Amino acid sequence: MNNKIKHISIDTNCNLMIRSFNAMKAQIGKTEKTGRNDGEHIKEYHKLYHLAYRDEGKNYPYCQMAQGYWLYIANESLWDCIEFMKTAGTLKAVRLALKQGLEIESAAIKKHDLLYWKKPGTNQGHVERAIEDFKNGCGRTIGANTSNGLRGSQREGDGIFERYRDFNKNLSKLKPYAVIHWNIEHSDITPFTNNHRIV
Repeated sequence: MNNKIKHISIDTNCNLMIRSFNAMKAQIGKTEKTGRNDGEHIKEYHKLYHLAYRDEGKNYPYCQMAQGYWLYIANESLWDCIEFMKTAGTLKAVRLALKQGLEIESAAIKKHDLLYWKKPGTNQGHVERAIEDFKNGCGRTIGANTSNGLRGSQREGDGIFERYRDFNKNLSKLKPYAVIHWNIEHSDITPFTNNHRIV
């Protein structure tokens, strides 16, 4: 696996992972209303992040918003201990995670970990959640704002789908960038304050 990939460990608890996993699974297969990052579920994501939503016209990419939404509602509608997800920006989430968690050496991707890709030289990124332990950097994920198949945009697709990803390879023009590993071994969670609301 690429040594330049950032690996970040963040303490959490098992119940949050299970509840958010169930919330995520319940939305698999939901698609956009007209292909403009729109639909009732996407409207809810925008509302959570205080972003303007338009019934007509293009809305914000929502891959990061969806992952944060599932964690937020599973956390009893609180940002406590998951403050790094309090942003609609994928790359900003990684930056905040570096402040909240602990950067570690390269580690295997486990179920529930968050995988981040980045387009070099831009602020464009994509995130998906592992739904199984990866083998040799490969495994199944659930992602939002992606396509249902090998063709089509992987970053600007039209729905929430289960995917199979090889994190050793690029995702279209996006390169593997970071993995946020959830450490469920510890019960003590260090509070962290994110004063930045969105991107």
